[in-house]
Amino acid sequence: MLEIKNLSYEIEKKNLIENITFDVEKGKFVGIVGPNGSGKSTLLKNVYRTLKGDGKINIKGRCLKVISSKELAKEMAVVSQHGGSEFNFTVCEMVTMGRYPHKGFLGSYNGKDRKIANKAIEKLGLKKYEDRAFLTLSGGERQRALIARALAQEADIIILDEPTNHLDIRYQLQIMEILKSLSVTVIAAVHDMNIASLYCDEIIALKDGKLWGKGVPEDVFTREFFSDVFSVKTEISRHSATQKLSITYLPND
Repeated sequence: MLEIKNLSYEIEKKNLIENITFDVEKGKFVGIVGPNGSGKSTLLKNVYRTLKGDGKINIKGRCLKVISSKELAKEMAVVSQHGGSEFNFTVCEMVTMGRYPHKGFLGSYNGKDRKIANKAIEKLGLKKYEDRAFLTLSGGERQRALIARALAQEADIIILDEPTNHLDIRYQLQIMEILKSLSVTVIAAVHDMNIASLYCDEIIALKDGKLWGKGVPEDVFTREFFSDVFSVKTEISRHSATQKLSITYLPND
């Protein structure tokens, strides 16, 4: 689905990411993890072409550089940390804009588009906000609206830069459940390691702009990983209810 090979990006001769290589299989939920400044957002911005570094990125076997913006929008939906704040549309208008890649030149939104947008609005629990101006929403409500727009886009890949950062725990879990239930490929920068363990099929770990490790959570999330990458002590066990790894952070002596 997605191939990244020898990807590097620098500013003023300083590498923000360096020689990153990994593949993403169709339908996988991939979590990008690492401390602040490790290169998570820089990596994702190269994937969705806000930044253009050195290396190769292919989507479905095609070089990302030769795909038009509209074609790419049919394949990839993006939810960034600060998206959608430029214009004060209603929630309904904002979500319906996710249908734009599927419209012809000067094509207007039709009943099918509105039905798909309404379904996304309902799925994200935003029905009572659909006529509200986007800029009047709380940070968490805005984030849910942006994710609803990404769902309305009906792309095969959804890229999310820390999608649950502004959400309380109820909506964090709801968003991750929704993303997990979709028949799409999800690549998300994730801040909470326990949530990453619970929902991600594969982990891509970064440190200082370099690939530290990749694999299933059980292979990546070790005490050595948290010590080396985050400089914290942990106890790691398997939760009896979820059968997923559970990480407990310990105070440093």
